[in-house]
Amino acid sequence: MLPTDDIAYIEAFGNYCDVHLFNGESVTMTFQLHYFVEAFNKLKQNFFTHVGKSLIVNTNYVYAIIPPKTNY
Repeated sequence: MLPTDDIAYIEAFGNYCDVHLFNGESVTMTFQLHYFVEAFNKLKQNFFTHVGKSLIVNTNYVYAIIPPKTNY
């Protein structure tokens, strides 16, 4: 069990996920990413967003989104 406030982001690797914490540590768990999505959706205040095929981020700590440069 981890407090959701401690989670910065979650990165999926097949049947495993690395839960990255704000203190710099990471914990590997044997859950698929959809488990976390379903669990976070049950929270009264859900601050997590599924932003890609293998990534969930804690939006409380997103300060800017910088798109990549394109050569058009």
